[in-house]
Amino acid sequence: MRKENFSCVMAYVVNKKLRNAIVSFFHSIPDELLFNGRDEDGDRFDKPPDPHVTILYGIKTSNINEIIKPFKDIHYISFKLGKVTFFDHSNKKWMVLKVEVQSNTLDMLNNRIKRELDFEKSFDEYHPHITIAYLKKNSEVKQKYNGIDIFNNFHDITNIIDISTGNGHKYFYNLTEKELRKAKWEKEMN
Repeated sequence: MRKENFSCVMAYVVNKKLRNAIVSFFHSIPDELLFNGRDEDGDRFDKPPDPHVTILYGIKTSNINEIIKPFKDIHYISFKLGKVTFFDHSNKKWMVLKVEVQSNTLDMLNNRIKRELDFEKSFDEYHPHITIAYLKKNSEVKQKYNGIDIFNNFHDITNIIDISTGNGHKYFYNLTEKELRKAKWEKEMN
């Protein structure tokens, strides 16, 4: 379990064709390349992703009304996908295989949330992306996948924000309807 429980806001990928393409790409990766450990919360790294674009992780409040306030004048988020690239954290045992995301709205929302809510400053630099998989560190893997542009034709427009609060609650916020609904599951906090 991590030391602090932060809240996270994500733009949910609603385009089924895009969701399926990301999950299919995950399944095309040989099992021996997948990192099969668990993160600090006990979540498995070797399972298919639930496609989303993180807007900001590290929010220090779990108050849902405070978290949705920065979205008051936003009705949808449009984004375009770029190339497949990596995050390679030197202090981690894995690399993050991701697809880059471009969106002025996502950039603006990330900055707005940082202005309006207290957040963990170590997550200050924003690189919008969709995680595809966590892979074992291996230079051959990087050569095989880095720079692939199979997602370049994908665009998505979402009106759903996926919110996980630091106290273990999960919500979906509809930007168009300004409607908040609690998800059917709650993360167990030990």
